[in-house]
Amino acid sequence: MLWRIGWEPSCFQACFFSVFISGATRAVRFPFLVFGAVCALGFLPAAHYVRKSFREQEEMFRSFSEFDVSELSCFSDFDKRFILSAVIQWYGSLEDFSLLVRGPLKEELLHALQQSRWPLGYCVLSITPFLSVQLEWLAGLLSAGAHFDAWGRIFFGQILATNMLVVCESQAFFWLARRLSQPRFAHPVLDFGQTVLVVALFVCTLLPLVVVFRAYQTSLVGGILGALVAAVILWVTVLRGHPGLRCRVHEV
Repeated sequence: MLWRIGWEPSCFQACFFSVFISGATRAVRFPFLVFGAVCALGFLPAAHYVRKSFREQEEMFRSFSEFDVSELSCFSDFDKRFILSAVIQWYGSLEDFSLLVRGPLKEELLHALQQSRWPLGYCVLSITPFLSVQLEWLAGLLSAGAHFDAWGRIFFGQILATNMLVVCESQAFFWLARRLSQPRFAHPVLDFGQTVLVVALFVCTLLPLVVVFRAYQTSLVGGILGALVAAVILWVTVLRGHPGLRCRVHEV
């Protein structure tokens, strides 16, 4: 008897992997125009894959509503008879098990997912490509004996303020990708255009990063104020679990 074992990442893992890889491409040092092109090439496919993962997740819950264990397909008839007989022995009948999956099991999974948020650890881990470059820069300034005004801007403006805002914007990106996961157009090219819309809306959330960048480039005080504002935004959107950024699953 042959068995096929497959590995498929969960929705959380797939989304994290896509954003992590695109983040790694953005952490590479290039001239500005090449840097922007690499960002677009790396992030657009990642955003499209994240939308696809959310769409598959919702389709899975939709299939629960139509679940019928008697329509089970197996590699051999013996396997099917064995599984169905075990289900009857454990749950009384095939219909009882199907009702369990379509009702209580589906509701329990939906409730658990609706109450969950994107794990903060995943968002923090996604910024490690940026953080490694920033720490290298800070270490170089400290070893060179730079003045506090110089390395303080990097510490407060980049390592603290920028990274805290990136974590918040990661949450915003996942929220946008989930809300716009279902295709509005049948043609694949138009569906990819919908992904471009998600990325465009996400870019709008990057405006606080521009403000922080200008602030810490101006003065050390601007960097410190930027870090304080970023800490407040992080607390409101992530640590307090802002309802608008919670993972939502449409009732199916």
